[in-house]
Amino acid sequence: MPAERGVVSWTKSDKLTVSLPHPVATSEMISFVAKDLLQRRFFMSSMHTRRIVTSALFVALATILSFFSITVTNTLEIRFNSMAIAAAGILLGPGLGMAVGALSDILGYMVHPAGAFFPGFTVSYALVGLIFGLIVHKRPSTVKVLIAQAVVTVAIDMLLNTFWLAMLYGNAFMAIFTARLVKNIVLYPLYAVLLCVIAGPVRQRSAQFLTKLN
Repeated sequence: MPAERGVVSWTKSDKLTVSLPHPVATSEMISFVAKDLLQRRFFMSSMHTRRIVTSALFVALATILSFFSITVTNTLEIRFNSMAIAAAGILLGPGLGMAVGALSDILGYMVHPAGAFFPGFTVSYALVGLIFGLIVHKRPSTVKVLIAQAVVTVAIDMLLNTFWLAMLYGNAFMAIFTARLVKNIVLYPLYAVLLCVIAGPVRQRSAQFLTKLN
């Protein structure tokens, strides 16, 4: 064992001898460990700050996009704020993706309130970020984007949001579900294509984040 690490031994004269680390070596070791810990702490702090700032940008983007829509028919409307929430989930993961979805809906209502605030749709937007974060974030691919959008279309748009509307307006669930079924079937390929188009740049940024975190 190297003497620098400290050794306790017995000599031939049965006297206890202690070999202590060399002061210079000990100082260098402590300096190295302290420097390594400080670098790791600064790196993690920097990454944390970057993720928070990026999340805030996605919240602002989703909020702005919520004010714009394309009306195709009386029952078919294309909205783009969910694209930003999905992108946040892909890039930042399920936790921050969920936060972006919830905060953007709340902020959008605060900036431009339309009727009474209903928290059910806030939950829906949060789940959009969560779903894309869980399915796509770690290993992004076009197939995973399509799967995530399919889950959102069925679980959120067709089922959960229909339930919220039935609760909000007191209408029968199946009546609303039938009316929304065709709309969501039509919108799925459109949203899927748009997400696949923007998923390329988002995948690159996600890969950079994962590389730095590793």
